[in-house]
Amino acid sequence: MSKKVMVCGVDCRPNDNSCNGYCLGETDHPPEATEEQKAAAAKEAAHRALDAAEKAWYEYAGLCEVGRERTQAFTVYENVRGARRL
Repeated sequence: MSKKVMVCGVDCRPNDNSCNGYCLGETDHPPEATEEQKAAAAKEAAHRALDAAEKAWYEYAGLCEVGRERTQAFTVYENVRGARRL
């Protein structure tokens, strides 16, 4: 897993508990992201990917001719759409 760092002004601000003074020139490396921040970023990325997958499957299913393939595509779409409820 790659090292995740915080972004000054976004994830931390000067004088916050999580700030190590990188943006003020007090250290030569940015602060590392906490496990909670890493988990929140991963969850957000997963939701964005799920949104994209849902739209792509709906578009694909709509373009299929009526029949088995279209039915299967809409089944996948419904599974993706309902994935957040798990």
